[in-house]
Amino acid sequence: MRVIAGQFKGRQLKSPSGLNTRPTTDRVKESLMSALCSQLGGFEKRVVLDAFAGSGALGIETLSRGAKKCFFFENNGASFKTLSANLSVCKLDKSPDAVAFKVDVMRGIYLLRENIDLVLFDPPYAMEVVEVFKLIDALIDHDRLNKGAVISYEHASAANDGVDDAIGQREELFLASRRLFGDTVIDILVFERG
Repeated sequence: MRVIAGQFKGRQLKSPSGLNTRPTTDRVKESLMSALCSQLGGFEKRVVLDAFAGSGALGIETLSRGAKKCFFFENNGASFKTLSANLSVCKLDKSPDAVAFKVDVMRGIYLLRENIDLVLFDPPYAMEVVEVFKLIDALIDHDRLNKGAVISYEHASAANDGVDDAIGQREELFLASRRLFGDTVIDILVFERG
């Protein structure tokens, strides 16, 4: 696993071990970053939330491509150690641009001190769609999403109907694109404040 483009291009990143993590492949990551860059109009000056950070590869990729700041949340001890090591490899471990919390993101929303332009959701596939959308609702309720914020949600293709139902129940969210990579789906949602 490596950083694909930008300031940290080519840096080798570690991956957490175990069956509960599935690092995003370079091919999927490149496609995702291209889609996000297009949707956002670039990463510059963007504040990012990597909600289920794991190795931190996605958030690090956005920083490498010019994001202003990334908040990383990871509550698993082993994964947090990997995240910390990867931030160190990119010399981000002491940077104010990369803020890592070893806490469940749902309990840590109050730690966000800036509004978010891009949310990266790559939760364990075992996490129910309803739980992910509770987190989206919490970000909205705590007024932590900027108007036009983009939400990337990686999930199993079997969850498509549940995601569609959840989006349909929220008038401030719309599905901008859906990309299929085998059994993996990446939905890009946009938040439009009413």
